[in-house]
Amino acid sequence: MAFAKVAKNFLSISLLQAINYLLPIIILPYLVKVVGVANFGISNYILTLFITIKILIDYGYNISGVKSVAEFKHDPAKLNSIFSNIFFTKLYLLVIAFILLFIAIAVIPTLNKHSTFILFSFIVVVGQSIMPIWFYQAMEKSEILVVFSVLTRAIYLFQIFNYIKTEDDYIYINLFLGMADIVLSLFSLLYIFLKYKIHLRIISFTQFKNELQQNFVFARSNIYVTLSLTMPFTVLGFFASNIILGYYGIADKIIQVLRTSASILHSATFPKAIQLYNQSFAAFKAFVRKLYVLLFLFYIVLFLICLFFPSFIIGFITNSPIVHGETILVLRILSIIPFIAALDLLPTHLLLIQQKQKKYAEILFLSMLFSVCISMVMYYWLHFVGTAIAYLLVEVFILFFLAKSNLRELKKIAN
Repeated sequence: MAFAKVAKNFLSISLLQAINYLLPIIILPYLVKVVGVANFGISNYILTLFITIKILIDYGYNISGVKSVAEFKHDPAKLNSIFSNIFFTKLYLLVIAFILLFIAIAVIPTLNKHSTFILFSFIVVVGQSIMPIWFYQAMEKSEILVVFSVLTRAIYLFQIFNYIKTEDDYIYINLFLGMADIVLSLFSLLYIFLKYKIHLRIISFTQFKNELQQNFVFARSNIYVTLSLTMPFTVLGFFASNIILGYYGIADKIIQVLRTSASILHSATFPKAIQLYNQSFAAFKAFVRKLYVLLFLFYIVLFLICLFFPSFIIGFITNSPIVHGETILVLRILSIIPFIAALDLLPTHLLLIQQKQKKYAEILFLSMLFSVCISMVMYYWLHFVGTAIAYLLVEVFILFFLAKSNLRELKKIAN
């Protein structure tokens, strides 16, 4: 029964993320054809940077928020307090991020030159920052978001195919995505207010500061892992041409869609993992072992498909008979990453459930330092191929130290 409920939650979140991530893949052939590989590359690069900012604004609430709501879901007063604190903390961080961006655009000539495109792209940060996915995950009601997402993504598709007609229209790609996210956020918030009787209460500066201090242990983990995984691509963007960004971005987007399923698994299984671990280690062990059999089979198949049929995958997705060798090579190098990310699931759960957030943060901090160094070195030696190898090495680094920190518990589960 527990596994069935998790499966339902996982499928709901999977559908939601599939809509969010597969639609860009579906419209990729159209965008590459209309705006060109170079403009697609810079649009995808800016989107990646702003999604990184969005994750920083999340401030670790994708973990602590889910945990808190899951523990107090039957306490209306506590639930209301948790929701208000998280919502306004993220809102204040969003305002701070916008002010800093506005100042940067004003004082840096290169950014000022592209101010319209950059500000349009920031709408994505707004829409995704106020989206309460963490609340739906904790309440195990993610299927509600799927319904709202279908409607808003239909609007997004309509805008893309009706208004992106020339190369210069690339500046609207991220704007339309952000507008769809804002509509989705408003629908999902309204449902929460009506269904769960949530009444927002503005928090004071003191409360805001307290939230930042209390959740910093979760936030820093999010910051470290985000910078670790995006640093190779960020370095590439500083030195490579827009064409190379486009070629690399096509393969990277495919891998990110597949890797996202591992993140979905973390979100979908975390509330149930907490519950089972607190009830009985035997029940937790049985749940994890069953889950990992499915994980192993699923991600090995994905790895083999990406490794041996990259031309077919890229050609199918881009709807083009011409598949560039750079994209094929990057896809092959990165093909194992979704499998590695899925293996991170159990050691991450164990650290967080056992309140070892400090140890978790230490591992991710080391991975961030490693990522900065290896990204620079590998790009200098091997350019865009080095970027792909650096990304792979960072993932291996994280998995190794997560597993090492949980070796005793992992042996108990394996035996």
